[in-house]
Amino acid sequence: LAHTDFLPRGERAALLTRWADRLRLHHDRLARTITTATRKPITLSRAEVDRAIATLRATAEQAHALQPRQVDLGDAGSAELHGA
Repeated sequence: LAHTDFLPRGERAALLTRWADRLRLHHDRLARTITTATRKPITLSRAEVDRAIATLRATAEQAHALQPRQVDLGDAGSAELHGA
């Protein structure tokens, strides 16, 4: 498991938001790198970076929305799952 699997929801959302912010900050450079590496048209490379940013932001929003849930473990009792 990645170390982010153990982060509280708020910290996980903040981390994802910071990643999205960093991608936005380096948007043009990343798009040019994709174009150089793949020979993809720059418009498609820009769209790829935009999609990555949108995915990170949407995932961060969902991290806030996740609610812990109780799982019945039978005779062993129950457990509370976070972010699963």
